[in-house]
Amino acid sequence: MDVRTYIESGIVEEYCLGLLLEHQCEEVRRLAALFPEIQKEIEITEAALFAYLDTPPRPALKGQILGALQNWKKLFN
Repeated sequence: MDVRTYIESGIVEEYCLGLLLEHQCEEVRRLAALFPEIQKEIEITEAALFAYLDTPPRPALKGQILGALQNWKKLFN
């Protein structure tokens, strides 16, 4: 198996974001147990995602999001 190609396919990111089906998640976990490089990539990706979550949004972004939600509300009411 070409571990680098597997990692570069984006499946680790999809796994960490919870976008995979259960059988796909099981495959990633199985391969991570076999290949330390995959496990390391999971850890790096999770750390990056958690760091991103800790970053507060720009103040202007909050206004844009609220405005978009108000527009959506108008469309569906």
